[in-house]
Amino acid sequence: MKALISDIAEKGLTTMPLLVTPVEDAKYVVMDGNRRITALKLLNMPNLCPDERLRPTIVNLVKKFANNIPVKVDVLASSNAEAIAREVLARHSGAQGGVGQLDWSAYLRTVYLLNHGHPPDYKRAGQYALWAEKQGIWVDDEFPISSLQRFFNLENLKLLGFKVEKDELVPTIEPDIAKQMAQTLMTDFGSTKKVDDVKTPDLARTYIMSIRSRIGLAIPGEPATAPPSTKQPTAAPLPPISRPSPGVAPISPIAAPTPTVGPRPAPTPKSPPSERKQLLGRAAPNLPIPESETKARMIIAEIRELDVRVTPLAAAMLLRHFIELSDEYYRKSKGRADVGKLAKNVIATATHMRDSTALTIAEFDIVSRLAKQGGDDLLHIETLQKIMHRDTHHPTYQLINTFWDNIGPFVRACWR
Repeated sequence: MKALISDIAEKGLTTMPLLVTPVEDAKYVVMDGNRRITALKLLNMPNLCPDERLRPTIVNLVKKFANNIPVKVDVLASSNAEAIAREVLARHSGAQGGVGQLDWSAYLRTVYLLNHGHPPDYKRAGQYALWAEKQGIWVDDEFPISSLQRFFNLENLKLLGFKVEKDELVPTIEPDIAKQMAQTLMTDFGSTKKVDDVKTPDLARTYIMSIRSRIGLAIPGEPATAPPSTKQPTAAPLPPISRPSPGVAPISPIAAPTPTVGPRPAPTPKSPPSERKQLLGRAAPNLPIPESETKARMIIAEIRELDVRVTPLAAAMLLRHFIELSDEYYRKSKGRADVGKLAKNVIATATHMRDSTALTIAEFDIVSRLAKQGGDDLLHIETLQKIMHRDTHHPTYQLINTFWDNIGPFVRACWR
């Protein structure tokens, strides 16, 4: 909040409008943008701030940026609950097959900033990677640009065959030799090479020397092995093409020449969590389900085998039953009574978890919202019920993934 309040005071609001719904007495409830509206209230009325440590900071910001702080803001208003839910989901659930907001990796952000004249955090590494792409070398969208940046000082760049001229990287050796070193380096960092491997100047230099040796380039003070030919056929530039999938095999450090491609196309954003194939995900922590709970273990085993993008209905129905079994297990283990429908049971269980610190306040807030609110999307437990019993409700895999990401902390707490 402190960072957001400072940013709004200094630079103003972003262009994404606040989303509101009208209520009685010509007032509005903010449905999306609660942190921003809170920041604006505090900037207009610092005495509202309940934190005495933060209040002086806000007062100072008001004095310094008094002319920047708006007293009125434009909003998008709707009394259509379904439309509001769709808009909020589109803003906060990733790409959703192209419907929602797209996320960028550190490398793609670096590409954007470089191409538009803004200073990125990983400037030299980004320049090097873009130079490699222009030579036809594949650079994955998820390339660990921060790792590469760790050892990109002027000395190491020189050993890789580059110098900085007018704030740009310029090759100082034959382009095909520089390209072979870049191909080796990009392949290494895109697969096995880690930051710890080059975290000190000595380790970085040793690694670069190994690259030079692997392509037959002379190491200072040592005789050169037979270098590869510097003669390569000239290839006509190709138009921008669709980039291959990240799962391509690494290219040999001394591969046949690759035709030079044109300027890098608009970056392909990384896939957000809502686009994954497996509901639980490969990196999801194992659920501590006792061996005695055979059915719950079988459901999890089946869910892990499903491609949620192909079988969203099956995933939704299994997930609904698993939530029910998880809640039942917790209530039995704690000697708590059944209070009615699944949504009511979940709220009662989550409340007990919150009071016993098994759930944080934030996690409890999410679970209670999922249980209390109804609607035609898959962000609520009631919708899971409708999917099982009505032919009018058909889930999308993005919504199922999002629902699990929100309800997951509650489910894991049930089995802990």
